[in-house]
Amino acid sequence: MRTTAPPNFNVERFYQGVKLFQKWDVFEGHTAAGSKDVVAHFRSLGAPERMDGLRVLDIAPWNGFFGFECLRRGARELVALGPDDPESTNFDNTARLLDVQDRVRYVRASVYDIKQYDIGTFDIVMCLGLIYHLRHPLLAIDLLHDHCKDNAMFLIDCPVADAVGRLVSNDQKAEFEQAWQTVQRFPLSLFVRGGLPTPLSGDSFNWFIPNQECLRAWVRSGGFEILHEKATHNNSWHSVKARKSERPFETGVEGYDPKSQLRRT
Repeated sequence: MRTTAPPNFNVERFYQGVKLFQKWDVFEGHTAAGSKDVVAHFRSLGAPERMDGLRVLDIAPWNGFFGFECLRRGARELVALGPDDPESTNFDNTARLLDVQDRVRYVRASVYDIKQYDIGTFDIVMCLGLIYHLRHPLLAIDLLHDHCKDNAMFLIDCPVADAVGRLVSNDQKAEFEQAWQTVQRFPLSLFVRGGLPTPLSGDSFNWFIPNQECLRAWVRSGGFEILHEKATHNNSWHSVKARKSERPFETGVEGYDPKSQLRRT
């Protein structure tokens, strides 16, 4: 992996016209200036400093900096899977720039179609900045569980509805705050597709915003044991590191027992 910038490299010019969601030092002194700091966010997630020899799956990578940081930390192979064109996000150009093409595979697909591709299982699976964009979040977590090796690490984050924030106007906050904090004891999720009168996000591709309890429940119900978690941005964002364990239901029927539904005579 290349560690020094090529002659006359200019990071602003290299990513000109590309939407940067992630902030990362492509080379020392050359920072791609997105809003989500990759190294700081890995620290919040409790991600390992070294990933020597591990296979990593990065779902919806966009610029791909989280996956490239894994390679920098010694990961053996990176598979990135997402619906976006890797040329338009500069994913492919960055892989070539870093000289890691032989360790990277990009699969342009939806997470729902992951079983159609022969990508194997992984030591680390990352689902960062994605789950709230999905109409079927639990299905996605189930599918990712299937692609985890035994005891694999699962990293997930999500904006959470634990603070009133933009859900209500300023003059409503005092009225809502106490009741809102009370209901946080329960696993709840907001359905935000199409926006609310005061929408949590202007992104039209948001579907569900869970609270922290709900995100924990999603992760556990998908067959993962939570090892570490951290709330950031005034409790508006939550990061979870988990480990693959046993699912609490039978796949395909989710624990449904038709015999228990038979009428007794």
